[in-house]
Amino acid sequence: MRDYAEKPERMTFAANPECSAGPTAEQFENYVGMQVQLCQGSRLWPRDVQFTNGAAVYEFAKRVGMIDDTREVFYAIYGDTKHRPLGYRLISAGAITETIVSPQVIFGPAMVLAASEIFFVHNHPSGAVAPSPADKALTQRLVRVANLMGLRVMDNVVVGTEGFLSFVDEGIMPPSAI
Repeated sequence: MRDYAEKPERMTFAANPECSAGPTAEQFENYVGMQVQLCQGSRLWPRDVQFTNGAAVYEFAKRVGMIDDTREVFYAIYGDTKHRPLGYRLISAGAITETIVSPQVIFGPAMVLAASEIFFVHNHPSGAVAPSPADKALTQRLVRVANLMGLRVMDNVVVGTEGFLSFVDEGIMPPSAI
């Protein structure tokens, strides 16, 4: 495996004791219109853990329950410059064979969290992990948007009952596609 060198309301934080001790009052006042799970310094994923490859992203996705869905779902994991997770967000939950992903929903939290990297995770309810042409086209589009914003898309990991497929590990996208 390769290494990875409408008007918003106030943000609500999901109470996930596995990922976050919760926001400070200052953080709560600063986050607007987003549902984001914070991950910094949690007992689930300590600060010294890094996403070094697709397998690490897949393990994180399993531990926080991203992949147990009968519908297609798409998540963004926001990371710092050392590939450590800052937080994650469910971007879209769709139907059995597709979901709609909007760049605005993805990149807003990245700016608020001051993330420098983004990892994508989505499932295929069919169980197959081979990326579809639509998966590849969406990833290319999101990489272009991220590049304009000075962010790095580090990987898109497809998960299913057959395991996972990392776009970077499979050579579908280059590492640190910026």
